[in-house]
Amino acid sequence: LIREGEKCFQTLRAIVRDRRIDVVFPCYDDAIPYLAARRDSLGCALSAPSLETCLVTRSKRLTYERLAPLGVRCPAVYEAGAAVYPCFVKPERGQGSQSSVACGDAAALTEAMRACADPLVCELLPGEEYTVDCASDRDRGLVWYGARRRVRVRAGQSVCTEWCDFQGTPDGDTVKRYATLISDAFGMRGGWFFQLKRNAAGELALLEVAPRLAGAAGLARCLGANLAQLTLLEIRRDAAWSVMTNITCYAPRLRMDKAYATMLVPDAAAGGATPGAAYDTVVVDLDDTLVLGRGAGQRVNVALVAFLFQARNAGKKLVLVTRSASDVSVVLARHALTELWAEIHHLRGGEPKSAHVPPTAIFVDDSFAE
Repeated sequence: LIREGEKCFQTLRAIVRDRRIDVVFPCYDDAIPYLAARRDSLGCALSAPSLETCLVTRSKRLTYERLAPLGVRCPAVYEAGAAVYPCFVKPERGQGSQSSVACGDAAALTEAMRACADPLVCELLPGEEYTVDCASDRDRGLVWYGARRRVRVRAGQSVCTEWCDFQGTPDGDTVKRYATLISDAFGMRGGWFFQLKRNAAGELALLEVAPRLAGAAGLARCLGANLAQLTLLEIRRDAAWSVMTNITCYAPRLRMDKAYATMLVPDAAAGGATPGAAYDTVVVDLDDTLVLGRGAGQRVNVALVAFLFQARNAGKKLVLVTRSASDVSVVLARHALTELWAEIHHLRGGEPKSAHVPPTAIFVDDSFAE
């Protein structure tokens, strides 16, 4: 949409007007300078610093050139013919680790540069990676920062991140100094973040700076710093903002894990992507489906129960069909599942379960034969 330029912007302006939007938070890197260049015509406030800052931080090369002279350790940048191996190739303006690769020799570097548009060849940083979430005020500079370890990364995105208590350590001093230098150099406002990675000597070096909220910034909220709210207060110059100078965060070992689940949306009403998939009934087996295990270790299938309540909220009929050798009423009562069902069919002989599965039902069973 951004590539469509003015058409995209006019559509966004209409949404801002029609929905009476007060503030737009850009969450995609290319959208930040795109909107910053059109800030005065947007029709509402924009969560972003100056256009110059948005343009410089979009370029890793320009970011390093701005910050390295100020004392922020940045990875060395090489000309292709003078690279020190192993090195790392990434797009100067990229995201999500797209077209980013480590190169151990000249042949690998040549191939990587051929596959990468606008490549940047730089020092390989092999150590642990961190994100530092920050909040700044246009007049007072940095007012809050907090570091978290990127425990697991997929496609450049942190899908598991853990709070780091660096206070009172040399790393803590480094993080605070970098946060202050970056905030002042770029005139940051509201929420933003930067990323660090350890070099071969174990020193923290800069990866990138982004003048927006990070995807996992919600971890800071769990610890006491609501960065989105702080950004709104900064934009509005709210009186409450003036007292936001000493935010205490708790539970330094708190971890956020983004577990992406595959979701089935079978209703035709959800968009009609699956013809004939509309349903009004959910038929469920008991053993090894609704409940897992046997005896004292038996437990509820939490994911399935969540789906059943979702279906119940949508007015679907819930039916239990089982061949269990156990007393079904006892099992259901033990797990507080008695009241869910419109019908319960406890089959004793060879009657097929399909006799109780109407054509408009979803049938959930661990047995493929059924």
